[in-house]
Amino acid sequence: MQHSNAILSALKQNIAKVVVGKDDVVELLLTALLCEGHILIEDVPGVGKTTLCSALARPFMVLATQNPVDFVGTYPLPEAQMDRFFMRISIGYPTVEDEMDILARYCGASAPMQTLSAVCSAEDVLSMQQQVKGTYASPEVRAYVAAICAATRNTPYLTLGASTRAAIALVRAAQGNALLCGRDYIIPEDVQRMAAPVLCHRFVLSADARMRGYTEQQVLSELMGGVRIPVRLK
Repeated sequence: MQHSNAILSALKQNIAKVVVGKDDVVELLLTALLCEGHILIEDVPGVGKTTLCSALARPFMVLATQNPVDFVGTYPLPEAQMDRFFMRISIGYPTVEDEMDILARYCGASAPMQTLSAVCSAEDVLSMQQQVKGTYASPEVRAYVAAICAATRNTPYLTLGASTRAAIALVRAAQGNALLCGRDYIIPEDVQRMAAPVLCHRFVLSADARMRGYTEQQVLSELMGGVRIPVRLK
């Protein structure tokens, strides 16, 4: 566990050289790496999607990017394909302070990407992926995940809820988050943190939800608020 923690810390520090102020995004992507999952990075142009992909390509990861604007001549991915993405994330615009840091780094003589070096081996990544699979998920936590997914299939605000594949992915993502936090067991907070990036891109909002201006994240948050959080974990 200590060796994995050291490697993950080194990876985060390495990526932070080229991706500024997005530690939460980097942690989500590292979670997906640990879980051997495919990632869809969806955001407006120019916020660092390609840079992030280039940085993470070094630790053996494949990612897809998509802009939510300028769709002329293209079509949204069908639901069956969206369900095969392990996670969807967005990067978002930087704060003013972070953007000043970005300008200082990227307007200099040397490119930040050139400062990156390998901090782990393929064997290290494979070993951590095996550790994730061995991370303990108690019956109570598994029941919590199942209840969340069931709730998404029984709401008037979604015409398509979470699949069984999505439920499996949520448990696996919680295992990955637990390892990132230095634990060999899942707690409910792992599930809660991973729920939106793992589930929301798989949903299809109902006409009623769209008329009310709801987002997939808002629907999920409301549904999770009605699911009992487990107390006993082992």
